[in-house]
Amino acid sequence: MAKKQKSYRRVKFLWKYLAPVLIPPFDRLFHFHRTVYKPVEEPFLLVSNHTDGADPGFVLSDVRTYFRFVSSDHVMENPLQRNVLKFLGDPIINYRKNGTDVVYNEMLETLKSGINVQLMAEARVTDSGETGYISRRNATLVKEADCGFITHRITGGYMTIPRWAEERRKGPVYGEVVHHYTKAEVAQMTEEEVYEAMCRDLYVNAYEENRTRKKTYVAKEPAEHAEYVLYGCPKCGSVGRLHTKHDFMTCDCCDFRATVDDYGFWHSEDMEWDDIPRWNEYQKGLIYDLIDKATDPEEVLVSHDGQLVYFMDEKGDVNLEDENGTIKMYSDSIEVDWNGKQVRMKGEDISYVSYSSKGTLILVGPDSNFRIKTKEPRAANIYVVGVRYMKGHKTI
Repeated sequence: MAKKQKSYRRVKFLWKYLAPVLIPPFDRLFHFHRTVYKPVEEPFLLVSNHTDGADPGFVLSDVRTYFRFVSSDHVMENPLQRNVLKFLGDPIINYRKNGTDVVYNEMLETLKSGINVQLMAEARVTDSGETGYISRRNATLVKEADCGFITHRITGGYMTIPRWAEERRKGPVYGEVVHHYTKAEVAQMTEEEVYEAMCRDLYVNAYEENRTRKKTYVAKEPAEHAEYVLYGCPKCGSVGRLHTKHDFMTCDCCDFRATVDDYGFWHSEDMEWDDIPRWNEYQKGLIYDLIDKATDPEEVLVSHDGQLVYFMDEKGDVNLEDENGTIKMYSDSIEVDWNGKQVRMKGEDISYVSYSSKGTLILVGPDSNFRIKTKEPRAANIYVVGVRYMKGHKTI
């Protein structure tokens, strides 16, 4: 506890004097339009939607007090980066292999000790520009900690750098505190009402927002690498056969072609939509159909070669095992092949599946903690959606 109090004093001191110096140039760099809020009460859980890797900076620009960030373990993979971030921010690190109870209890302990906590409620950057699944345990945490919570919403972040993009677009980003629910307000709310407030306040559909705002987000090659997110062909229904160049996308299996404009909208005579959220709903259905219609459990439904297979060790470091591995999806399992070795995990035995950055697939099983990266753009979400469906869940 003494060590924790020492780090708390150090980080709070650093934030007090560094933030005012760093925030103005940060805001100019990212074209961020801040709305400064000074909390009326502490401690609190600060929840935000997740649009961009720069979101923690947007939150810090808007909410002027100290809080401990909750950080995913993939952000801490590099030992130097991990030590710098620990020194500057003392984050709560969510190690996926430990399960959710460990990080939950650390957040609870932090809040009960009077220190604020901030987390991205979706746990990962939105794939489609629409706010994704928010865990109900966030509401449970607020009630159990007997504290208030703040909802902070970011718009425009996804449009400046969609999940697939290498190039940041030139366009505005906005932040705002939607509401500060005080401890007294929370005491009058049920856990379900807390959860509903989080979901309501944090909901953003970047495309619907920009239909109204009509802001341009200009890039030299706006479609480049969209196959990190888009994998389902709207014309022929093939999976994982889309490719991009400059401002257009094509399919290897048919003559499908789509282009993207400076407002972020996609156009093709072969599809009824012009935005990623509806495209995403369509392509998830293709994965469900592949699994449902499979008759041979040994049939490979989707596969990718040339994969970089990493293991995460007990310290949180990632170690490269093979530069030319393979990942395969069957109707009930995922297989990873590397260096002459092979692991095939039933969907029900995979304790955690997600992806980080653009295409790093995270698979945690009984005796494995894989980080599978790719040399060429490919959608990790094919496997994420597939595994969740094997476990009986449709991806939100």
